[in-house]
Amino acid sequence: MYKLIISIVLLNIAWLSHGQSINTEFGKNRVQYHDDFNNWWEYETGNFITYWYGKGRFIAQPTIRMAEMDHDAIQKILEHRINDKIEIIVYTDITDLKQSNIGMEETFTNKTGETKIVGNKMFVYFDGEHEHLRQKIREGIATVYFNNMLFGSTIQEIIQNAVLLNIPDWYKEGVIAFAAHDWDHLVEDELRDIWERDKKFHTFDKIAAEYPKLAGQSFWFYIDQNYGKSAISNLLYLTKISRGTDNSFEYILNKDLDELKLEWEKYYTQYFDAEKSMLDPKSKADILKLSNKKYTPISHIRLSPDGKNLLYTMNDQGKTRVILRNLKNGKEKIILKYGYKNVFQETDYNYPLVAWHPNQKEVSILYEHRDVIKLIKYNVRSEEIMEQPIPTDFQRIYSISYLNDLDYIFAATIDGFSDLFLYKSKNRNYEKITNDFYDDLDAEYTTWQGRKGILFSSNRTNNTTEELKFDTILPLEKFDLYFLADGSKVLENVTKTPHNERYPFVTTNGDVVCLSDVSGINNTYVVDSESKKLVCISNLNRNVIRHHAVPESDAYVTMYYEDGSYRVFNESLITAEVKPYLTHTGKAKNVQPEPIIIETKSPEKVVNVKPEYGFLFQSEFPDPDIVEPIKSTTYQQDGSSDFNISISRETASKKYIEPYNNTRAVAANNKFALTNITTKLDNGLLFEGLESYTGDRQQLLTTPMGILLKANVQDLFEDYELEGGVRIPTTFNGSEYFLIFNNRKSRIDKKIGLYRKSTKYDGETDITNNLPTRSKKTSVLGLYQWKYPFDIYRSVRATATLRFDKYFQLITENQSLNGSPVQEKRIGLKLEYIYDNTHDAALNIKNGTRYKIYTEFINRFNLQVIDGFEFSASDGFTGIIGFDGRHYIPILNKAVLALRAAGATSFGSEKMLYYLGGVENWLSPKFNNTTPIPEDFGYAYKANVFQMRGFSNNIRNGATFLVANAELRIPFMQYILGKNRGSAFFRNLQITGFFDAGLAWHGSGPFSPKNPLNTTTITSPPLIEVHVEYFRDPLVMGFGTGVRTQLLGYFVKLDYGWGIDTRIVQAPKLYLSFGMDF
Repeated sequence: MYKLIISIVLLNIAWLSHGQSINTEFGKNRVQYHDDFNNWWEYETGNFITYWYGKGRFIAQPTIRMAEMDHDAIQKILEHRINDKIEIIVYTDITDLKQSNIGMEETFTNKTGETKIVGNKMFVYFDGEHEHLRQKIREGIATVYFNNMLFGSTIQEIIQNAVLLNIPDWYKEGVIAFAAHDWDHLVEDELRDIWERDKKFHTFDKIAAEYPKLAGQSFWFYIDQNYGKSAISNLLYLTKISRGTDNSFEYILNKDLDELKLEWEKYYTQYFDAEKSMLDPKSKADILKLSNKKYTPISHIRLSPDGKNLLYTMNDQGKTRVILRNLKNGKEKIILKYGYKNVFQETDYNYPLVAWHPNQKEVSILYEHRDVIKLIKYNVRSEEIMEQPIPTDFQRIYSISYLNDLDYIFAATIDGFSDLFLYKSKNRNYEKITNDFYDDLDAEYTTWQGRKGILFSSNRTNNTTEELKFDTILPLEKFDLYFLADGSKVLENVTKTPHNERYPFVTTNGDVVCLSDVSGINNTYVVDSESKKLVCISNLNRNVIRHHAVPESDAYVTMYYEDGSYRVFNESLITAEVKPYLTHTGKAKNVQPEPIIIETKSPEKVVNVKPEYGFLFQSEFPDPDIVEPIKSTTYQQDGSSDFNISISRETASKKYIEPYNNTRAVAANNKFALTNITTKLDNGLLFEGLESYTGDRQQLLTTPMGILLKANVQDLFEDYELEGGVRIPTTFNGSEYFLIFNNRKSRIDKKIGLYRKSTKYDGETDITNNLPTRSKKTSVLGLYQWKYPFDIYRSVRATATLRFDKYFQLITENQSLNGSPVQEKRIGLKLEYIYDNTHDAALNIKNGTRYKIYTEFINRFNLQVIDGFEFSASDGFTGIIGFDGRHYIPILNKAVLALRAAGATSFGSEKMLYYLGGVENWLSPKFNNTTPIPEDFGYAYKANVFQMRGFSNNIRNGATFLVANAELRIPFMQYILGKNRGSAFFRNLQITGFFDAGLAWHGSGPFSPKNPLNTTTITSPPLIEVHVEYFRDPLVMGFGTGVRTQLLGYFVKLDYGWGIDTRIVQAPKLYLSFGMDF
């Protein structure tokens, strides 16, 4: 128990103030475009509980079996067991996953002293290929096991390890990738490109800083190849018990981490030197200079039937373009653009899909907008556009090809399996061509061997189009090419190899050209139309990602990734055979796995044999697994090309897995669990409300530091959340309580909140009786908020509030008995439009733009039912209109120039009083009493306007304010240490330079005679009272420099600023504060 107490104390110390920036709320959104998530089902097996909705059942069935099939293999790699079952949440596609509320926060964070209790929860989706689904399942299992292994599962373990355990990103991401994925030609090619791009990436720390997952996976693959898999599990275990990676390598491998990094460098130098002269690069003369920027992927390429024009699609993290290019003169035209850049969620590169009409006058485009698939027909000559929605039965479409003017061939999913469809655009009807559980993709309607039909890729093991329901065979075989002639029900094998053949097209001489990974690199292959022989016609140094050929031209376009860019090459198709070089993964793939068939027979019962007396080494338990010994590392001699790797391939599963039973699928009920526990020191506004002007009518300083205790309860799908907490100030003169319920189930998010704050004040001593005065102020607030999101960045919000404020004198002597309390009741409505596309490049370093425009209406009323009935509909009215905009410009690679402009004005019989000056969360705030406040104005609320450095609070005040800030933040230690390296103190050490400007006024303008700024009264009782007028510039400015860093979990800011008041530079002020900048 003492360990838990110590851990909680550490969390109190490790306070990191996020989300308190200038007391305003922005935020991004999840948008639900349909109500399919209303009905969930669950199915429980030995190690998993799987959830799905609607038609996701046919995705859940293979998910259940693949999860159980791969569970033991991952468990064996990590050599760890967990007590609870892993929860798998299945989505039909990536679009539905993006609509889910799950994962709105990171799955494991330690921000603002908050510990996320990591449940054994993972989510997967189907993209048309069951092998990809399997990889997602394996990665999810590995992630759950890794987190559980290092961070534990109980509250005590999580709190301790979250604070004390420091694991590099490359370590964690690499272990998960290694456990989930075999080392294959895709990973090898990615590392090859980075390795050859820049020699700095021959250093492990350099590549780990920019590509942590790839660096980590390559590191663990190196450990596996040279020391054995058992070394990995031993390293993981020692990392856990030693709470770090510093000593584990030396204890297990007798080498420290720096030595192993040098070995890694030597290993991969030899790895890629062995193949350097054996692979051919593409000719740079064939590169098309397209309009995509570096790192912007090109997802699809299509030649016109005559080979003179190219249609290609660009997808820059959701910001999508379809471009038509004339290959002769290089002119381009954007024919469709949609979407916005989204760096927070996985990009959907499936859409848009494009196809040319055989007459070359029309192109068709399939794209998805707000979960609706739409078909566009674009006339190339007239630029006329026709658009129609695709029937909602289609969950996802993977390829499109013209059959005739009105009909298309789709490879698509409607029930969880990818099949071929005939789509009739005239009446929006469709017919299924294949109906089975195999993956049918890359469909192209063409002519082959004198017959018209569909050429496509599939991992099927039969040649029929008849309906075939999912049984015990998982569709995880390699892809072959098939042809379905018009009018036929029997499929013809175009290829039948132990490798993948994808993206088939017919060439000018009637051969089929495709991509295959036979050699360990995706090269171009041709299927001879007579011999059916698969002939390699390229020996490239990079994987070909996409290609296209047409029957009426020898033009051939290919795309691959090289030197950090997606490059498209236009060349003539030459079908001469080339002998490809087998890469290291190509050689290792020679031993093929047996077909993966789930064992459905009951396993034989193990009979325990009692040991006979006198035999000392007999046991009733079965023999343990043979532990692989740790191998010693050896290297080939320099210059040797005899470099081999060993990749463990999957074999047939011998594990007994019960067949899917429909009767065991039950409706999933809401399951609530404690997800967050927060214990921290905090002084931010818990509710973005307004401080009543009642009571202490002068100063409004920073909220004193308080001890915040908070807990969150969520349901499994994170649609509903209950949050409650209490905060006690360190001065112990009050308390705050709050309870919030969030309902994010549907498109419109709803929030209900209750908040109570009570504060006692010590007033000045009453000179008439020499006794101190004390008062108490209590505020009770209830709110109901509706949020309508347009997309992930934009939303409108409406918040209705009901508020009760009470201020009264505490009894300290007889006279205070006669004081009557001041009670105020108000009802309000606030409307906001919010845009926020910012993301955190580093701690306190944002990129992007965020702004809000808001208006608020508050009505004070009176309702009394005790001691007589009183009612008044309106005793006072407050109106507020305001804005707050922030823009972050990345400069110098890691630094940012942060700009902010904000302003607001209040009107009505009761206004808002704004105090300008100081900084947010200032530890020792000061109030300027020389700036007068007009007594003849009625005020309902008061608020501070921060980020005016060089002054105390109240350098200016008024019912209207404008403020502008510019701040350059330079994390200079990252230039020295590199990104994500070093301790938190040095990694987050920043220097800043700032300039602030602002003004606040009463009346119609800054120079209105209603402003008391330029007037002061000098009195000498009882006879003399002099009103003096003088000039003070309403605009004040400040400039200076500062330092920021993270210290013991606190984000600490130290600013030194000079104020400029009426063109006079003031004496500098020092500010020590906590929390993030704006």
